[in-house]
Amino acid sequence: MTERDREALRYCEDGLQHMWKGEVHAAIAAYDKGLAQAKSEESRELITIRKAEALIAVDREGPEVSALPGIVMRRRSSRHVYMAASVLMRRFTELEDRRRAIFYGEIARTSAAELKDPLLTANLLNALGITLAADSQFARALEVFGEALAELKKISEPSDHADTLSISITGNLGGTKILCEDYDDGISLIESILDQIEDSAWRAEGCLDLCLGYLGLEDYETAEDLAREGLSLASTRRQIRNANHLLGEICLRTGRLEEADVHFDVVAGFYPEFKNVKQLLTEVDLCAVVNWKA
Repeated sequence: MTERDREALRYCEDGLQHMWKGEVHAAIAAYDKGLAQAKSEESRELITIRKAEALIAVDREGPEVSALPGIVMRRRSSRHVYMAASVLMRRFTELEDRRRAIFYGEIARTSAAELKDPLLTANLLNALGITLAADSQFARALEVFGEALAELKKISEPSDHADTLSISITGNLGGTKILCEDYDDGISLIESILDQIEDSAWRAEGCLDLCLGYLGLEDYETAEDLAREGLSLASTRRQIRNANHLLGEICLRTGRLEEADVHFDVVAGFYPEFKNVKQLLTEVDLCAVVNWKA
């Protein structure tokens, strides 16, 4: 390796440190310095992937983002293919282009297997499972989450990262089981990890999944408590919409029509292009047909 490539990789490492601290613009500047120094194609490719990841994080385009599909197709190394395909999967998931997200997720999955790194593979499978569930491919999502947990069992040295990932995968598996109306198993999985969740948005997701499960079991009191906690912690439009939909349905089923009206008004606000959403929610139980992960 040339001295220039060593210097380029030092800038790349600086950029990665900035990314971990949330200093995205400083990371981009470091990656630019690295690209200016890099001589080998391998170094340039690695830094290109890292800079593309940073640009996507701040919703910016650039030649590095456009270069990612080419890096995947060139297959210079399994690690670079894994990295580039993973970034593309996240990008297309955020754009709600799930078909392309899953396409790149499957490529990343193959490359991760080649690297024989259980933690890396489990992390990728968890992200792919989330995207599959959002695309209503529940059977495949269940399979992928199961594979992710199996990968974690291969890790001989415990770590905080592995423990956190195990909690995430278990919760996602439980939520998907509930969507498949396997209420008892899904509830059991989520309840086994809920108290270990510190992140508010993540806990909100678990509460809303549990609410749907208890709603399916017609335990409305427990479902309502969980929905209200989920709403208090909700941080995304989807979570706020889902919490109000669930609370509206619970109120409707327990004869509190005025309260149901309030919650369904909130849900209708998410669909201004459709004028009859509130009436539809009041007259038809959509809980069994809605994909709560989409």
